[in-house]
Amino acid sequence: MDGKRKTFTSYTPGRKGKVEAERKADRRLEEPASAERAKVETLLDQFVSYLKETKSKGHSTQYEGFVRLYIKPVIGHLRMNRLTEGDLQDVIDLTFARRKLSEKILRDVRACMMNWLKWCRKHEKTSLYPESITIPAGAKRTEKKVVQPDGIARLFSVSTTSWRGKTVEDWYIHAYRFAVLTGLRPGELRGPEDRSDVKDDKVTIRRAVNVRDEVTQGKNENGLIRNTIS
Repeated sequence: MDGKRKTFTSYTPGRKGKVEAERKADRRLEEPASAERAKVETLLDQFVSYLKETKSKGHSTQYEGFVRLYIKPVIGHLRMNRLTEGDLQDVIDLTFARRKLSEKILRDVRACMMNWLKWCRKHEKTSLYPESITIPAGAKRTEKKVVQPDGIARLFSVSTTSWRGKTVEDWYIHAYRFAVLTGLRPGELRGPEDRSDVKDDKVTIRRAVNVRDEVTQGKNENGLIRNTIS
């Protein structure tokens, strides 16, 4: 069953023992696996616990929110052996209809479900592999405004900002300028600890700090970088 061999035996000798062993095997084939009988919400909770133990706090907190707010309310009551790709599509469609979330958040919710299913498959709790969970066409895309040359010129010529109706010196003006010159992410801008990270014309970034003040190794494998500025 599911690629695994299991032996059924009987201590009764002769033909009666053979029939008894076969009957045990038949009952096993007729019963669904315990993992398949488990409720989706139970496996979602186990997945979140796994994330808390193995992933960063930011990652696990984000996925925990997706599970609690968007996924469980739609499919949490189902049993794993009854879950279909259509149910997963319902999570996206109903979440969009009820909450009008942006395309990016809906894509993140979809990624959360796909990672959960991957975890379930690794633990032999399902064989479901959805192929085409789509994002509603009406979901709004987040528009990104790209700074133009005149904006960059203003950044390096003006050091003030408006604060509560007053013009004041911007405390982070040098950080903004440094980010434009080097391409550092916000968390990496908080990386340098003291002047030991600056030598001659080189600034070495050895860490990143996220919004929870946690020291990380960067967003991805390219996160740890070294920038040289003249």
